[in-house]
Amino acid sequence: MAGLRSKLNLGWRYATGFAGLRSADVILASFPRAGSTWIRFLLCNYLSLQELDGQPIDFPTLDGTMPALGYSNLLTTWPYRSIPRIVKTHRPYNSILFALPSRVAYISRDPRDIAVSYYEFLKAHSEVHLEESFSQFIRHPRYGLQPCLEHHTSWSSRADIVVRYEKLLQDTGSRFRHLLAALSIPIHDEHAREAVARSTFAIVRQVESNSGLTRPGVMDEGFKFTRRGESGQWVEYFSKADLSYYDQLCVSFK
Repeated sequence: MAGLRSKLNLGWRYATGFAGLRSADVILASFPRAGSTWIRFLLCNYLSLQELDGQPIDFPTLDGTMPALGYSNLLTTWPYRSIPRIVKTHRPYNSILFALPSRVAYISRDPRDIAVSYYEFLKAHSEVHLEESFSQFIRHPRYGLQPCLEHHTSWSSRADIVVRYEKLLQDTGSRFRHLLAALSIPIHDEHAREAVARSTFAIVRQVESNSGLTRPGVMDEGFKFTRRGESGQWVEYFSKADLSYYDQLCVSFK
């Protein structure tokens, strides 16, 4: 009964979420662990500097300001002027559910690094009870490399801008300004630079520690949502057989 109630609640949240989407919204789409939290910090810090007197952004403030489809109440009015409402989703594209001509920013990251980050995340997530080895995990029908590539294929051709995680990592200031311009957000140079300075991985990790994200029964003690944020971590995890599997999948998705 509890499981059915949970599914009905989730279905209701998504139904009201889709009903609340507006054509002025920006859909921030990504597969889990591709970098959406970092980009939301950049955007939320920029918004804070523009309209919230530069108040520090922590995780509760981030989640309360930058809505997520299926979790936030999208029927409420967006109160800010400097940026449009940015709505995060990890759902794959669906032409019926995402029927409005909203602008789309899609976050693209090396699927191998996504797999590493997702694997470590789910290992610490007590509700998932992940027991697979990494090699088994990347072949998982829900979490693995194939659904990641399918998700990318569903969104990338429909995106107004594809944010490449590795390029954002290399030159955050320039790529962030490029994102703002692509979304027709007026650029205030000083605020853009300060938003980048406030959104480094070191600062976000410290913000996370101060926010106390660990929840008994959900996250194990000492769990960190924000990991290393680096590119190329996959070389520490992938065997030759794993790389061969990945290469085969990439050929089929070309």
